[in-house]
Amino acid sequence: TAVKLRHLAKNEWQSKNVLLVSHAGFMDALLKAILLEELPAGEETTFFYFYNTSISRIDFLANGHMGVRYLNRIPHLPPEKVT
Repeated sequence: TAVKLRHLAKNEWQSKNVLLVSHAGFMDALLKAILLEELPAGEETTFFYFYNTSISRIDFLANGHMGVRYLNRIPHLPPEKVT
């Protein structure tokens, strides 16, 4: 849950980088959990789309806040490889 992620970021991951490799469906669920809080089943009205091999960065700050640096970046891909 979002609360557990924030707890880990504040207490366990301080000054560490954590890399998550995931499919787009999980990234959608993760972003909803940490950015939109948890929504009751069937009430989701937002979907986060991701390109294959895109890169996103979210900073969990010591004060409990989050900073979304970027989502769904693909500058490492030539246009013909974007899917």
